[in-house]
Amino acid sequence: MHEAGATSTIPGGSPDAEEAYGAINNGDYAAIVYPAWYTSRFVDYMSDLEGDIAIAPAPTMEGGEVATIGGGGTGTAVLGNSPDRELAADWLAFAKLSPEANVAVWEVLGFDPVNMSVWEDQEVTHAEDNKFNQYFQTNLFDVLNEVKGDIGHFEGFTNPAWPDVDTVFTTVTLNEVIENGVPAKQALNDAQSQLENQLGQ
Repeated sequence: MHEAGATSTIPGGSPDAEEAYGAINNGDYAAIVYPAWYTSRFVDYMSDLEGDIAIAPAPTMEGGEVATIGGGGTGTAVLGNSPDRELAADWLAFAKLSPEANVAVWEVLGFDPVNMSVWEDQEVTHAEDNKFNQYFQTNLFDVLNEVKGDIGHFEGFTNPAWPDVDTVFTTVTLNEVIENGVPAKQALNDAQSQLENQLGQ
């Protein structure tokens, strides 16, 4: 696909880079596969595309275990030695999990709320005055509700090897396959060996 010109790397190395916003806004890319929080990037940085962008489920392979991994988000923690750790933990639970805060996460930030009960609130998810709903041709929550029964592998994000796996895959393996033409199976085997050595397995 890459050799045929159907896929390519993106300026800045990531769709979430200043150089990429300009390229996408110019119409240089027909599609990107990225988490739902990326809606905010379109609204904030690619205003020329308003009304031209549709949100759809990511492609899946036949026989795949999941439709999406539910990845992304901002990790937040309370320091164990904080003198106000109980108050901070209570506030953090409200800010990250409560329905009220999750409505604000969507309405202000354009991020998909982690509290999935918000996904069912049509007054919030289909509000006509919401700038994110106005921007896109399709509704984000229609897509999220379509795949929510097939979100998987949350446990993978708590695996201590995750940062190493992610780094090798995104900075080495994908580049080897896409830019250097290394067969995918070979690149994956090389990554496996590198990670086993790196992780002492």
